[in-house]
Amino acid sequence: MVYREPTKMTHVAPRPSARLALIAFALLQGCAAIAGLDSLEVKETTDAGSGGQAGQAGVGGTAGTAGSAGKAGTSGNAGTAGTAGSAGKAGTGGNAGTAGTAGTGGAAGSAGSAGSTGTGGAAGSAGTAGTAGSTGTGGVAGAAGTSGCPTGYQCAPPPSNAVGDGMIGWIGSAGSSSSCPSDATIAAYYEQNVLDKAEPATCACACSPPPSPTCVSTVTCFAATACAGSGVSAQQASTGNCQTQSPPGMNPVYTCQATPPSPYFNGTCSATANTSVVAPSSTLQACLTKLSNAVPCAGGGTCAPAAPSIGTGPCLAIPGALSVCPSPYTQQTVLWQSYNDMRSCSTLACGCSDAAGSCSCSDPDCGVRVNSSSSCNAQSTMVPTTNQCVNVVTPQFNWGVELIGYKPNVGCTPSGTAFPTGNVQGSGPITFCCMTTP
Repeated sequence: MVYREPTKMTHVAPRPSARLALIAFALLQGCAAIAGLDSLEVKETTDAGSGGQAGQAGVGGTAGTAGSAGKAGTSGNAGTAGTAGSAGKAGTGGNAGTAGTAGTGGAAGSAGSAGSTGTGGAAGSAGTAGTAGSTGTGGVAGAAGTSGCPTGYQCAPPPSNAVGDGMIGWIGSAGSSSSCPSDATIAAYYEQNVLDKAEPATCACACSPPPSPTCVSTVTCFAATACAGSGVSAQQASTGNCQTQSPPGMNPVYTCQATPPSPYFNGTCSATANTSVVAPSSTLQACLTKLSNAVPCAGGGTCAPAAPSIGTGPCLAIPGALSVCPSPYTQQTVLWQSYNDMRSCSTLACGCSDAAGSCSCSDPDCGVRVNSSSSCNAQSTMVPTTNQCVNVVTPQFNWGVELIGYKPNVGCTPSGTAFPTGNVQGSGPITFCCMTTP
């Protein structure tokens, strides 16, 4: 048997390089904690393996060659530290709210208070920007003022320039006058487009009678009874005229008789036309008070009649046709205070026949009055116009005779066609300047 010595176990102490690696690893872990990293991966450096001991030489054998030393492990690289998030910026403050617009109608209300500045947003978490504050809300426009105005009136803003002898109030459709205060004036106004649509005249040919027609009766008187004998005196008696008539002779008894009256005239008829027109209607009414008499109100304004729901106001009413209205009454409408109606009929195509007619009794006592005075103011006798013989009073010289109670009816027959002419033109322009369109 061959005797072999037991193999001895040799303990190899860690090398200084391994201790240095442990120290470096601990330092890197500390730095990672300071930088806010959760961990740091570091590969431990492996010490180079010790070279194997050379085997002992067997009995009579050659000693084995010592094993080669193991290669040192590669050290792991340190992880990159994460970058810290940027702090969020503070939110920008909200802009101030816009002042409210003045309400329609009365004086502009006070402007709304400006909205509060928005609070700056809090700084966000790392990397997230803060939210900006909301913009403040603008104030609400003030309602039309009535401060200092009587019932039925509102405070209207002053015009940008003087308007002379103007008025202020409202304008509306016809029939809205019930909303006008009792101390204001209501008036009708005309639109030119309404006047332009006025219906033409209705025409028909006609004839005017001859100038100054009258009725006449022939009176015959006798110086005898029964309207006989040689003493005769005749005279034409006309309506409303006392005619002098000489006595037929000297006789204590006189008789007279008169013929039925007939019309008498000089000249002929003239062609005319029967004309009828429909008056244009007024479509607008206004309730106004003079600026010179108006009550002042807040902000230098004027108390104006308050417009109803069917009216437009406040408005200025200024005589004449203005080309530009003063601010804030910038909506312009020109109307007419009255109109000239020039509608008529043309008679160029009309004609008339010869004049003719009759006389009619329009009085209970119709006839010829024979008066003993030439001035027809003394004792008289009524002689009927029926050729009846009548005894008359004893006359003086130069009697007076007069036809009583008859009226002439004289005319002509028209012919042809009459044609309408002319139109309706506005008169007295007045400009309404309103804050809104009427």
